[in-house]
Order: sequence, then C-alpha cells, then structure tokens
Amino acid sequence: MAEAETTPDILIDILDNLFKHELKRLKRKLEVIESNYQCKNIPRGKLEDADVEDTVALMMGYYGEDAIHIVIEAMDSIGKKDLSDKLRKKAEKELEKLRVSSNKTLGYKEMYKEDVRKKYKKIRDYNSLPGEWVDFDDRYTRLLILKKHCLLEDKEHELISRGKKLVELMKKHRSDVATCIDVKDLFVANEKEPEPTTLVLQGPAGIGKTFTVQKIMTDWASNKLFQDRFDYVFHLNCRELNTMTDYFSLVDLILDSAEYLQPAIEEILSCPERLLFIIDGFDELKLSVDQADIGSARDVHARQPVETTLSRLLKRKILSKSTLLITTRPIALGKLGTTVTVERYAEILGFLEEEMKEYISRFYQNEQQALCVFNTIKEDEAVFSMCFVPVVCWIVCSLMKGHVSEGEKLAKSLKTTTQIFVHFVNKLLEHHCLDSQQEGVLQKLGSLALHGIKEQQILFEEEDLAKFSLDPVQSASAFFNKIIFKQDLSCKSMFHFLHLSIQELFAAMFCAADTSNAAAESLLNTSLTPEGSNLILVIQFLFGLTNKKTQALIQGYAGEPSSALKAQLERWIPKAMVFYKNKPCFVLAVLHCLFEIQDQEFVKKAMKYINVIDVTGFLLSKSDCLKMKYCIEQHDEGLKELAVTRCNMGEEEVKILLDILNKSQSIGLEATNLNTATVERLCTHISTHHSLERIELDIRKEEDGLYLYCATNWICQVSKLKITGCIPEDFVLSICSLLLPKYKLEFLSLEKDGLSPETKKQLCDVLNTSQCRLTSLWLSENNFTDDCIPDICKFIKTQTSLEMLSVENNTLGDDDAKQFLDALNGLNLYFLSMADDNLTDECVEHLSSILSANPSLVSLHLNKNYFTDKSVNSFIRIIQTCTSLKSINLEANQFSPEGELKLLCLEKDLHKTGHKIIVLL
Repeated sequence: MAEAETTPDILIDILDNLFKHELKRLKRKLEVIESNYQCKNIPRGKLEDADVEDTVALMMGYYGEDAIHIVIEAMDSIGKKDLSDKLRKKAEKELEKLRVSSNKTLGYKEMYKEDVRKKYKKIRDYNSLPGEWVDFDDRYTRLLILKKHCLLEDKEHELISRGKKLVELMKKHRSDVATCIDVKDLFVANEKEPEPTTLVLQGPAGIGKTFTVQKIMTDWASNKLFQDRFDYVFHLNCRELNTMTDYFSLVDLILDSAEYLQPAIEEILSCPERLLFIIDGFDELKLSVDQADIGSARDVHARQPVETTLSRLLKRKILSKSTLLITTRPIALGKLGTTVTVERYAEILGFLEEEMKEYISRFYQNEQQALCVFNTIKEDEAVFSMCFVPVVCWIVCSLMKGHVSEGEKLAKSLKTTTQIFVHFVNKLLEHHCLDSQQEGVLQKLGSLALHGIKEQQILFEEEDLAKFSLDPVQSASAFFNKIIFKQDLSCKSMFHFLHLSIQELFAAMFCAADTSNAAAESLLNTSLTPEGSNLILVIQFLFGLTNKKTQALIQGYAGEPSSALKAQLERWIPKAMVFYKNKPCFVLAVLHCLFEIQDQEFVKKAMKYINVIDVTGFLLSKSDCLKMKYCIEQHDEGLKELAVTRCNMGEEEVKILLDILNKSQSIGLEATNLNTATVERLCTHISTHHSLERIELDIRKEEDGLYLYCATNWICQVSKLKITGCIPEDFVLSICSLLLPKYKLEFLSLEKDGLSPETKKQLCDVLNTSQCRLTSLWLSENNFTDDCIPDICKFIKTQTSLEMLSVENNTLGDDDAKQFLDALNGLNLYFLSMADDNLTDECVEHLSSILSANPSLVSLHLNKNYFTDKSVNSFIRIIQTCTSLKSINLEANQFSPEGELKLLCLEKDLHKTGHKIIVLL
C-alpha cells in the first residue's frame, strides 16, 4: 500500500516552490508569528542554515499540529498568497478526510488503549504461582536514565565502588540535568538535537528495560504519556518473535495481538509519523536481521520471514516516518549499529538509593516493614551495591519477606552474601539466557574473571574474551556489559562484568570447581602477600560456595566444589590471622568468610586461631556485628580481647554484641545514640562478668541519645565511672548500684546529673557502701541541697587516696562549702575546684586554715565567686603557706584594682625567691 501524503510531505511540496531569498524571508517571519501560538520557539541558530526538509522537520518538532497554520500565515505575510491558498486547500482536504474517518478511528484507538491497559496493568513475579499477579502501578519505581555514553574512567570507578561510594556516584549522575532524562522526555527535542525518531534504550540484564517499556505502554494507554506525539504504540517483543517460524507481514505482527484493528489498519498506518514501534530485547533475537527483501520494498502487507519484516522496519524500508524505540543490552549495540541509524542513546543505570527505598516500600505495602528491610539491606555493602539492579532488589525482598517482623532474624534471612549473588545468577540463567546448558560458559567466565582479578583488570577487550573462547554477544551476554568510548579519532568498545562483585563471584566459582585444587591454592597463597589484598572478597565467595545450601543452588549448571576445598580453607585461617593481625578491616573480612560457610564445626575449629578481635577505627555495620557475633558464639575458649571502639556503632549494633561480651576477657566498646535500657543491659553483663577486674565507663547525654565508652581489664589502666548530663535518675542509680559494689573505682565523675534530693541521698548510700578507692572525684553542676551534703562529705572522708576533687558550679554557699572543706581535712589533694559555688569572704578563713595544712596542693580554682578585698590577706596567707601551690585561679571575683595589684605583687615577689606560682585574676 502506498503511504498517504502526510503533513511534512505537504509542507515540503509547498516550500519547494520558494526561492532561497523567499525561504529566508519566511524563516524570519516564523520568529514573529510563532509567538502567537502556544508552541515552542525554534532557536534561530538551528533555522538559519536549514534547507527545506530540515526546516519542515524543525517545524514539526517545535510547532506540531500548528505547523500548517503558522506557514500559511507566514506565506501571506511575504506576499505568497498563491502558495498559502494552495496549502490551505490541501490542509482542508486532509482535515475533511480526518473528519470522515475520525469517529471510526477514535473508536478503534480507545478499544486498543483499553486492551493495552488490561494487558499491561498486571505483572508476574519470577516466583508467581499460577493465577498470581501484581499490579504494575503498585510496583513500578522510577529508574535513573542517562542520555549519554559513560566515560571510560567513570564506568571503571562505578564498577569497583560499593556502598556509600556507589551511592554518591549515582547521585552525581542524577544531579547532571543535562544528561539525566525521564521517560516522558525520551522523544523531546533540545537545543543540540531535534526530536529523535530512532531511540535506543540500553542496559544490562535485569536493570529494568522491559519494565520501562511496560511503563510506556500503560501510561500511553492511560492518556498520561505521549498523547500529542503518538496515536498508536505497538510493542514487539523479540523473545516472542524468536518463536515465530511462519511468514509474517508488519500488519500481521500488529494484528497478532490486536486482531480487532483489522478494519482500521489502513487508516492507522496512513500516518506513520504518529506511530511508535517498541522493539523490546533486540539482543535476544536469535534471528538475523541482515535479510534480503522479498517483494515490494514499501509494502506493509508483504509476508516474509519475521527477521526480514523486522529488518525492513528497522532499516526504514517500510513506514519510514514512524518512530522506533529499541531496547537492548549494550553487548548488541555493534550488531544494532549495522542495521539502524540511531539518533539518541539512553542508558538505564537502575535505582538510586531513594528509589530503592521506594521500591521496597511498594513491595511490602507497609512503611515500617519496608524501612526495616531497607536498613537491613543497607548494612551489607555488597548486597546494597547490587540492589541498585531492580532484579537483585526483588530477589532480596522476596527472600526476606517471611522474616520481616522478626528483628535480628530479618538480617539472618538475607542468607549469605554468596547466596544472594547465586540467586541473581540463577535468575539471569533462567530468564535472560538463550541456552540452558551453561556449565561450559560459566567455567570460561570464571577463568576470565579470575585472570582479571589477579591482574586487577575489570575492563576487557574483545581479544581478551576470545582468548577464553567467550562470545559476549551470544552465550555470555547476560553477564557482560559493553561500554563504547572515544579514543583518539575512533570509537572503541570494551566489556565488563555487571559489577566487580559478580566478577569476584565467577572467579570463586572457577576456583571451587577446579578438581585439581590448584586454582584455589594459588588464590589463597597469593592473598597472603602484599600484592594479594584485593583477593579477600573472592575468598569470601569461596567460603560461601562450600556452604551446602549454596551448593544446592548452583547444582546443575556449575561444577561442584572439590572435597578438599574445606581443608584448604581451614589451613588458610591461621596463616591469614598472622598476616592480617594489625589490619582491622581484614580481620573483619576473615569473620565474614567464616559466616559465609555457615558450618558451626568448621567455625569452631577456625576460631581457635582467633584470640583477639580488634577493629578499632573501622566503621561497623549491623551486618558486621551479626557476623562477628556468629563467629564469637562458636569460640569454645573465648577471646582474650574484643575492641570495637571508634566504629560508629549505634543502638542496633550494641544490642547484637551484648550477648557475646562475656566471651571476651577484655572489652573495648564505644557507641552513640543509645537508649538507657541498652546501656543498663550492658552494665548488667559487665557486673556479672567473672573475669573483669578493671572497668572504664563513660556515659553522657547527647542530643540523640546516650554516648557510651566502655573498656575493661588491660584495655583500661584504672577503673573509672563517668556519668554526665540530665539522664533519668533511676538509670543513674541503677548503674552505680550495679558497678560500684563490684569494682574498686579510682575515678568517679557525676556531672550535671539533675538528680532529686531523695535520689542523691540514695546514691550516697551506694557510695558509702562501695569499694571505691578514689584518686579523682568530679561532682560539678549537681545543685547539691542541704539534705545530701553531709552524706557526700561522709563519703569523701573515707577516700583517703583522693588527689583531685571538683565540686564547682554547685551554688553551695559558705555554710555548705565549710562542710566540704571539713571533709578534706587530712586529705592530701593536689587539685581542688570550688569555682562558681557562690562563695564569699565568710568562708575564706575556714578555707585558709584547711588548705594551709595541705602539703600537696598544686592547683586551686576559686574563680567566679564573690570574694572581695577583705579576703586578699587570707589568700596571701594561703599562697605563702602552701609551698606546693603552683596555680590559683581567682578570676571573675569582686576584687578592686588595688586588691588585684596586691596579689600580683606577691606573685612577683615569690618568683624572685624561687617560688613560682601563677595567680589568675
């Protein structure tokens, strides 16, 4: 069937009658006239040098349906009335045709849209039972799409990044407004390029290409997308086309899924510029599109082999004015480039962190459960990094679904990292590979992967793949991605695994299946050299592949791990602990390896070689703590030392580790954002620990909860307890009651406690019955009352080893101060602070008599009180008689300039005699 004359054809026919200078005048008029219409303005630079066909293309792209009206008005304005009349008649003729057929065509279109809505509104998960469906709109989540080719360096950086680093890279892509694109803008023109009529949407297996196609189909059919651009959108699924062995015309392919369009098909195809064909999964075509034509070149009814019909559509030999959207894996871009002239490329990168979170929320339909699952996934860096791929996110959500309300068990439901990745490989083999017999291909992939890991190579040339007998376009396409980049004056292609983690998995699978055990032995030995630090994650997968459940998952397509592998791994553990002794991240990695194997007997044997776990300064996740706990639980003899300080731990992490604290002879632990119940539980564990002799505990109130530092035995030098801030008084009393009777504290600090008088008295009772042998006591900002001061003073009198005391900022007043001073009689303090305690001249004589008898006092703080010149002589006496005194702070009192001068002169005179003292005023 000959194609009907279209709007662009009509405009070209009219504009061809203009001389060059007339066309130039018309272009200038367009700039004025277009402002009268609700359409986009054509940039002057684009229009200036455009020929007739390019001018019409620009007008169609920017003016749309208003193009004819704008040209008619422009023709009139340059005096070409004959051409404007001719154009007007042609337009009216076409409009009349449209009126005659509009009712019929509109009815068919609505019928087709309704059919599309029904067909695409539901989806089936990979594990759906018969009759089990999910609403597409309830599951669809926006994907990150870029309309550019990635730079080689950017892609390399992306492949090796995990966790937070990968999140930052993805966010960087999203912030680039020039290249980030939404589905609704796929066919929108911009200043650099007109509306594309051939667009390729690329991305690796499982990234969401078909999901995006389904989004386009449902939104178009629901009048939400492309309504002013396409009257019909047809979806041609390449996987289904592979099954068609008979001859088919393009009309047959359209009617195959919408037979009721038969009466209107001629009318539908008469406006090809209003048609969008989606060729979904070009890379999956078994058929060759390089076929010779049979019959008329432009005949949409010509029945030919499916590959020939598809080839003619792609090569623009039929419906040349239609628009094509082709989805493919990057692997097939070379093949596609020989068939199609592509005007715009776009690449799907997957979810950003927020979209991953949204997808999980949509999956569970329960915000609290979804947040719990998201946080659990985020704890496992390797799994979190792969969850940017939608199919991996679905796998993880499905595995965790039955455990979503079970707290710690939820994290355990993630299985092992190896199992998550093996599930992903299974799904690629099951749904994205043409050949089900994959063992040979997987072995070759593993050999290449291991070679790349050893050489620290993640990008491969086609020659590299050929050395391992791999065809990236056919058998291995599900596991490879392709990047095209400019090099000098030409373009070059390179291949890579979907992520470095996938490459590491295949390398481990190759080593595990090697019956000679040579590959695994070489890998393990190399890991214990300075050059082998990048192998630890491959070894982690190697441990995971020896797990029986994991072996069941790979049975049938990958070689079974050799029987000697476990023995090799067992021999590696003691060597690794010696080699990694002072490297916290590697010690933790070894524990991850032991968790992956999930064999308690194996872990018990291995833990005999691990007596110290010191990961100080290494940021720990909840997943890290779970794996650490699992391994320590299997330790028969217990650890000598567990140090987890400066590890950025919070409430969840501490809760996990609480139950294994009694498995270590010495503990160092630091955390923030804790609640009182968790800290109290920790203190209970410590108070009942049979082998702890010394303890250092620092608890303070912060904005988001409690800060905690805890150290025991040889990790701390002296026993200390420090509680700071307005913490619930029953909690403070409970902590002191638990710890003071057990440990002979040498340092006690209770500051800003906000305790009631009654609780203070109870606390004093605990102190007076404790085993404290304090050298330092800090009781600042506690608002002591008259009721409790006698009890506190009674406790102080018993601390004969006390060297440092601070009761500053307590608004004591003179009478209470005298009680404290009496309690100091006979003690050899070298530091005393009674600053900001509302002291006046009334207590100075008492102060002088007590302190003058102290032969050890080095530093005295009495600043921010109310002393006047009346006290100057008393202070002079204290300074002269306390020969050990090196510093006295009297700042912010009420001395006159004369009084201050008198004290400063004394300081100067004493310096002359060799008694060096600092008087601060």
